Amino acid sequence: MNCELCGLYSDKFYKAEIEGAVLIVCSQCSRYGKILDEAEINTNENNKNSRTPHTVLREELRPDYAGVISESCKEKKVSLENLCKNILISKSEMKRILAGKLLPSDELIKKFEKYLGIKLTEPSLYKIKEPKSDTTISFEDVVEIKRKPKQG
Repeated sequence: MNCELCGLYSDKFYKAEIEGAVLIVCSQCSRYGKILDEAEINTNENNKNSRTPHTVLREELRPDYAGVISESCKEKKVSLENLCKNILISKSEMKRILAGKLLPSDELIKKFEKYLGIKLTEPSLYKIKEPKSDTTISFEDVVEIKRKPKQG
């Protein structure tokens, strides 16, 4: 198992609270926070490489969202000003959305869907691939740790 902070491979780890986050760390990194208890280590090394690719279903904004919104407004005979008032956005923001220059937020998408009775999202499948190498990413790979200089 590897330390979640520095990436060191070791046999003994601690569960420690460091800067408000609870991490599984080695004895060296445990000094950066408060040790909560000794971490249990899964000795089954086969679990390390047992990650298989899988598919995730997510809702995404349709590519033709601007056309769907404008067509729905025409069908329901809703003016631009009235639509802006009802979903609480400015005219300039609405014009950018209808021109396809601005992607609406998730909250705004829900407002459009509810007010106009349309569906602006569609399901999309994403395939999550296996990592190319058998190394794990540690916290230190992502964040630079600022160490205090030793006084003495």
